[in-house]
Amino acid sequence: MAATKNPATRTGKAPASTGAVKQITYLSAALKAPRITEAAARLADQARDAGWTHEDYLAAVLEREVSARNASGAQLRIRAADSVA
Repeated sequence: MAATKNPATRTGKAPASTGAVKQITYLSAALKAPRITEAAARLADQARDAGWTHEDYLAAVLEREVSARNASGAQLRIRAADSVA
């Protein structure tokens, strides 16, 4: 019997569709939040494996974006303070 190349068959869980990935990429760019694309891709498998709800998954993705923005903002404020001093 030939080995299957469909990841859904091996794991019992469907991978993210190409259309969904493209839509997330487009929407995160429209929101000027490109880290959402990265976080969504990284967290999707983890969410499926752990049985997260849609709400839990969305909260985790958005939490990554907010954390990254806060860190970036802090870096900008530090640089601005250094250049004024």
